[in-house]
Amino acid sequence: MNGLMVMHFFSGLALYLFGMEKLRFALKSLLDGPAKTRLGALLDHPMHGLGFGVVTGAMLLSTKSGLEVFLNLTSLNLLTFSQTLPLLSGLAIGTTLLTQIMAFLTTAHVGLPMIIGLLLIYTTSHSQVRLIGHLLLGLGLLFFGLFTMSQAPMVLQMVQTVLSNGWFGVPLIFFLTALFGSTNATMGLLLLLTFQDLLPLTMGITLTLTAYFGTAMRFLLDIRGKPRMALRLVIGHTLFIGMGILMTVWWIPQLAAFFALFTPIVSLQLALFHTLFNVCVAVVFLPMSGWIAQACIWIAPDEYSMENQSNQFNNRYWPKYLDDDLIITPSLALAMARREVHLISALLEEMLNLVPESLFQGDAQKIAKLRKMDDRVDEIHQAITQYLAKTNSGTLTSTVTDELLAIMTVTNELESIGDIIENNLAHLAEVCIQEQIRLSSEIELSINAYHQTVHLALRQVSAAFLSDNRTLAAQVMAMKDEISDLDAKCRLKQMHSLQNVGQGEENFAVYSLQMDIYENFKRIYYHTKRIAKVVAGV
Repeated sequence: MNGLMVMHFFSGLALYLFGMEKLRFALKSLLDGPAKTRLGALLDHPMHGLGFGVVTGAMLLSTKSGLEVFLNLTSLNLLTFSQTLPLLSGLAIGTTLLTQIMAFLTTAHVGLPMIIGLLLIYTTSHSQVRLIGHLLLGLGLLFFGLFTMSQAPMVLQMVQTVLSNGWFGVPLIFFLTALFGSTNATMGLLLLLTFQDLLPLTMGITLTLTAYFGTAMRFLLDIRGKPRMALRLVIGHTLFIGMGILMTVWWIPQLAAFFALFTPIVSLQLALFHTLFNVCVAVVFLPMSGWIAQACIWIAPDEYSMENQSNQFNNRYWPKYLDDDLIITPSLALAMARREVHLISALLEEMLNLVPESLFQGDAQKIAKLRKMDDRVDEIHQAITQYLAKTNSGTLTSTVTDELLAIMTVTNELESIGDIIENNLAHLAEVCIQEQIRLSSEIELSINAYHQTVHLALRQVSAAFLSDNRTLAAQVMAMKDEISDLDAKCRLKQMHSLQNVGQGEENFAVYSLQMDIYENFKRIYYHTKRIAKVVAGV
């Protein structure tokens, strides 16, 4: 009988873990591709990143998978590191949805999602429908595993005896969570024990806090060999959770008494704590996200990062990816040239970010910085052009030739954007200083709206080119109507403003200046659209 119970427990544990892994696989596959890029675009909307993190966590049900999504977005330059911190907090909240499901859903109908999942997998060839089948099958296996483990009460009592002893329970949960790589996996076991009234809430809360540290340890092990940004994301996540644990650990008995007021069922109390803990961490520490971001960059500096490559424009430019040894393999050489082009994109984004400050604040230092940064753009453009000329010296296939021409076209378009920013927008900023022109807050709002739209187009087309994402390129081309409408509204609004305030010399100078700014923003977008056409193959 004991041997049968042990078999019940471990077979149930295997089914539970396999179901969770299948659930992760299905959800991540469903969100791959366009969903990632749409999420990156949404972050330029005024809404807070916390909400998007919650949605992502609720859909992925895995902090690890969410971190991978955000790392991919940052590597494509769709996200800045500071933007990921609200997302990480929201992600932690969203992933607790699975814990709530496990706490509230009974095992009476676990067979139904498995049956439906198997039918979808084996009766259809549609990839998305099959993934939904895998999702349902994984969910059913997860709950069937919990049900199977519950049929081994003697084994559960042994586990409870070990976990109730803090000297053994805390290290064991830490190890198991690091092994599973998921807080939700550990939470399933804890919920099962509390549901069977084998684990008090105080110990459940203690072990839940331990599980958070175990997950962080697994993240640290998984990011070996990955970009420095991955380490920063994990450090940021660990700092948020660590500060929350330090605030919570002293009040565990009081928290247990507090959650007991809501429901007498211990498993529901623990699930509620799991969610509210992450909500409170987000509310308390998100105002400090800017400082935490700086701390992460200080802890994990990267002198070769794209950020530093774009900012250190005073030093001589050294190619990062252009390797002459790869010229004998044109396909590899062009792949490296594509990465080098992304350095220009990073610089142009920095330059475009400086434009409003240069115009509104009349900061001569920022204008000088713009000109120096464009010098760096010209240097990279020249280096890429010379590298492509060397690559073109041999016999190339038609595919490689098309790729070479595409890179050359994109490089030229980006260099033209740099010239517009330096020669035109920087010049207009100097005119504001020389003529002592001060733009009103209403004008600033209009220019900022236009600027943000153009900046989003540049960011998206850069990501589309680097990842060869035709869907994202099509989105940039589709912004043409939005740009035209915005341009017409801004011009009409300014004309009405001129009629209201009068056509004096000073007012007309402001009007002309604003029209020139709009025209240059529009030109930047059209260069951006040409790049999108290259990516889309139009």
